[in-house]
Amino acid sequence: QPQAFERLVIVDSLPFYSAAFNPVATSELMKPVAEATRAGMLGQDDAAFRAALPMHLRGMSRDPAGIQALTAWSLASDRATSGQAMYELMTRDLRGDVAAIRVPTLVLGAWAAYQPMGATEASTRGVFEAGYRQLPGVRIEMSKAGYHFLMWDDPTWLQAQVRGLIAADRQQGPGSR
Repeated sequence: QPQAFERLVIVDSLPFYSAAFNPVATSELMKPVAEATRAGMLGQDDAAFRAALPMHLRGMSRDPAGIQALTAWSLASDRATSGQAMYELMTRDLRGDVAAIRVPTLVLGAWAAYQPMGATEASTRGVFEAGYRQLPGVRIEMSKAGYHFLMWDDPTWLQAQVRGLIAADRQQGPGSR
């Protein structure tokens, strides 16, 4: 029901996650990698899973309380469900589907967590631009400080971006979409 939406805010998410790490990735190409990821998650005992969490979560938030919450959520989650979610995230390619979106769309991206691996704001913006290339009129903004959980790491910036989208839409008036 596309008419149910007036505007859309996407927070640090790509239409094809795997393309962030491999620009020529396809769903089919990623299936064996995704299957290995899922099997690895399911194959770990609880101690190994717990020990691996700090490495997996370090790029999710700068906020120690946020990392604690993510750790607790990860430990409380059903690992089979989490493994299946990772599989689907790695193999579902929605880059073409975003072309059907017909409302003002703001994509908020994070890049600071990838800086130690050589990423720059410009290179990460390029990943977002490639992912959303088919979305007409998309506006992409990059947080200078936030990691993936922008609501914890850069809440003032995130709120300002959302308010800006709402204000811009109101200024354009009804029927301008």
